[in-house]
Amino acid sequence: MPESPRRDHPGGSPRWASAIDFLVCLTVTAAWAARALPRLGTHLRDAHDAQFLAWEIAWVRHAIVHAPLHVFDANTFAPARNALAFTEPLIGYGLLGLPLAFAGLSDPGVSNVLCLLGTAFSVWAISRLAVSHGAPRLPALFGAVAAALGAQTACAFGYVSFVMGGGIALVLVAWKRLRESGRWPVALALGVAIAALGWFSLHLFAFGLAALFAIVTLDLATKRETRRVALLTRLAAALALAALLLAPLALHMLEARREYGFHRDEPESRLYSAAPRDWLTTTSVNPGQTFLKWRSDSERSLYPGTAVLLLSAAGILGLLLTKKNGGLIASGALLAGLGIVGSFGPAGPAVPVLKIVFPFVFSGIRAFTRFGCVAQIGFGLLAGAGCAALLERARSRGARAVLAAALAVGIAFDVRQTVRFGFRPELPHPPVEEFLARSDTGGPILHLPLYHSPGDVRWTFSSLAHFKPIVNGFASYLPRRNQELVATLASEQIPEATFALLANWPVGTLVVHEHALPLDRLRPTMEFVATGLREGVVDGPRRFNHRGGDDWVFFLRRPSGEHPMTAISAEQERDQREFLEHVESAPHIGRFEDSQFPASIDAPAEGEVVHGELKVSGWSQTPGAPSEIVEIRIDRDSRDRASFARTARLDVAAVLPVLGSCAQAGYEARFPILPGDDGTHDIRVVFRSADGRMRTLSRTFEWAP
Repeated sequence: MPESPRRDHPGGSPRWASAIDFLVCLTVTAAWAARALPRLGTHLRDAHDAQFLAWEIAWVRHAIVHAPLHVFDANTFAPARNALAFTEPLIGYGLLGLPLAFAGLSDPGVSNVLCLLGTAFSVWAISRLAVSHGAPRLPALFGAVAAALGAQTACAFGYVSFVMGGGIALVLVAWKRLRESGRWPVALALGVAIAALGWFSLHLFAFGLAALFAIVTLDLATKRETRRVALLTRLAAALALAALLLAPLALHMLEARREYGFHRDEPESRLYSAAPRDWLTTTSVNPGQTFLKWRSDSERSLYPGTAVLLLSAAGILGLLLTKKNGGLIASGALLAGLGIVGSFGPAGPAVPVLKIVFPFVFSGIRAFTRFGCVAQIGFGLLAGAGCAALLERARSRGARAVLAAALAVGIAFDVRQTVRFGFRPELPHPPVEEFLARSDTGGPILHLPLYHSPGDVRWTFSSLAHFKPIVNGFASYLPRRNQELVATLASEQIPEATFALLANWPVGTLVVHEHALPLDRLRPTMEFVATGLREGVVDGPRRFNHRGGDDWVFFLRRPSGEHPMTAISAEQERDQREFLEHVESAPHIGRFEDSQFPASIDAPAEGEVVHGELKVSGWSQTPGAPSEIVEIRIDRDSRDRASFARTARLDVAAVLPVLGSCAQAGYEARFPILPGDDGTHDIRVVFRSADGRMRTLSRTFEWAP
């Protein structure tokens, strides 16, 4: 007889079955993400976190190719060192993204494809852990899909940082094989798997250590035949290898903490910890779970899923009736419980213990809600046991096929989601970035407005046009001097001494995005730069069109003469004159906001799909006088209007006669659709009443050609 195929473990599946299972998981995940697939190469989940993660992966790829020893010296927060250590380093994702980028995918495409592959990988890894505990392949796959494609994943899909949560399951697979074989090569594989978690995500590394600690404790307490001393020796060697492989990462993180004084405090940890209610909270994009009372599109949507809960119950019931799959259910229950209590953070029973056992690892964790990925693995094991128990009840092959089809339909109904990527980043990059790419900037670039918050992500992403150092940045930790600079530049009158501060920072180039400056910062920022221009502190400007708005570039002069004063061209003289005219015409706007006087945006409707030209219309009036429409912005940007008119609103006058004549209460503005505008956008209309009060209204719509 021919030799039978090699198997993963005694009684397990052939080795090739694992590859087939991954293709199945990838196909199922792609079907689950079908609404997002058409935009995978052009759009992102949102303009903030998803765009930031796309930049981070692109930076890692760039640094690995051009300067691998400086991968942590990201081009943000310049000239700070180890800027990548200010947040979750995504080194592993950057490495995986290299072949995707070489294949021609855009930066958003690389990030999104990694999300798809990582999600499929997690489904597959959970199924492999179930198989290693004796579950048949089909029930293991069903349980993994039910657990790993629920509300948590729907919320996180498009944000690449946690999609490799299945790596924790592979660590546990490696531990199980080590416990069964006791072989040194398996111990080394376990150490590599643990280290890989850290290079992908420090959160996953921490949660993976907690899961491994719990499972090791369970196994040592229940497996009487285990040679404990030999096994613990090999485990210690695996952990030592993991520590050695993670040493470069740890050194950079520790150096950043020591130099900038970064730390997590208790209130911050509690803010990002779960509450019991969060485990009954689903998202707005999981229609199969609309019966639940609570909704959240943040990491607080932790509902495990109706299908996985029912299947888990079936698994536990099957154990009570048949005494089968005891190890599978015990491991699943332990991991599910650990994930739930771990998500409660310092307020729960698990994290205070883990901070004692692994003090360095858990001291920097902020989002304890993400501990839910461990619960996903546990519920996947329990659900796999439940599927196995149900399928074993079928007497014939036909009945088993019908039952399997019913389970697939039920799981699909429960976990289906409607995520559709709506934000299209600005590609190709704006003209000002192309200019910076070919210019000697004389030092780091400072973009204004400066927030060091999600508002800076657009400048971070656009820096991919050249990868030159920029002062702007967005991260979990912020250096104190950067926070102070933000406060200074947000002043109602920016001190003139700020130019000396920028020169000593050092800043080489100043980019003023007039189109993006909020009303309360517009005039102070423009006057500040105009003062520097008049006093010869800066050279410039160079003017660049930005989708109907203006970008202005200035070079800071230095005593060393890096940018000596030279005769300016006619074009530069014209740009300088126009800039000063813009300064003079900038409105004086306070920060007073009043939501009481009447105002509205009537069109477009919330969430409306607008084809072609955009019409923004509505009305606002206080008794006796129409309100001024101070500005209309799209995605916080000022744009040229195709037309603007005040209109009569006799319908308003009829309903609210106290407002008097509404002959000019209405407004109507039209904006042309520009290349790259397809996607979700935000409209903001600012009104000013006759007595000077301000009011801002916003509306979200989707623009389509």
